[in-house]
Amino acid sequence: MPLLNFPAHYPDSGGFINTYTKHSDHPDRSSYVFILCDSSKLNGNGQVNYNMRNHPCYVGTTLYSSTGYELLSYDLGKEFKEDLLAFRRGAYSAMSENAKEKILRIFIGMHLGKITKNWAALYPTNHQSIEFVEELEERIGCELTGNFEIISKPNLENETFKLSDLFEMYESHEPDSYLVLR
Repeated sequence: MPLLNFPAHYPDSGGFINTYTKHSDHPDRSSYVFILCDSSKLNGNGQVNYNMRNHPCYVGTTLYSSTGYELLSYDLGKEFKEDLLAFRRGAYSAMSENAKEKILRIFIGMHLGKITKNWAALYPTNHQSIEFVEELEERIGCELTGNFEIISKPNLENETFKLSDLFEMYESHEPDSYLVLR
């Protein structure tokens, strides 16, 4: 979500359930991010709802009416596609400076400017990351050299939106059709 430049408070005020970097039914959408929201909470917050649907990367919404949830789709396009692919590989330090700045704007702001594990993940060889690198070296019992990451890569299973999971999680039955809004 940081690459979309949404403010840090949006997850709390927009009825966000989860953000996904893949969609099981649309593997071809490699530059997309999907945000699952509670429809009533999202629609109940006019400003957040407006900003979410009028974002320049917004592609459309799929409404799962029997669950009360909707999935908003955003195409990060050429600017951030490689960064999204790097994220999926767990190559956080390989992300572009532009992407790193957007990520840090959210996470550093949440931690009042302190060097955090998120910052260290983007810059693992920086001297300010030494505390996190030493902690990891101690935990794994060896010295890290060369090109390394200090945070493990994401579990792509958890990063992938699957319709079957949605209906299983919310104990609903899959509807015969979905309403896709553009």
